[in-house]
Amino acid sequence: MKELSEAEQRQLIKFYYGHMGNGEFLTILEQYSKECGYGDEYTRYVFASYYEEWEEDYFGEEGIIYFIDYPAVDQDTKRFIDI
Repeated sequence: MKELSEAEQRQLIKFYYGHMGNGEFLTILEQYSKECGYGDEYTRYVFASYYEEWEEDYFGEEGIIYFIDYPAVDQDTKRFIDI
């Protein structure tokens, strides 16, 4: 996966919320408050606590990562947010 500029990273997060739709916003906030990931087949986010250290997608002990996958975008993309 290619490195994203700051503007591309912001656009990716906007894309996630646009893709999920306004009807999902409160559900997304509720899941955030529980430190649970949320998404669908092509767009999702997960908290670091979701993965074990031995798993391929493990990215550390803190943070959130957004995954936006093809065909929602031209190329699979992810964005890590340190919290």
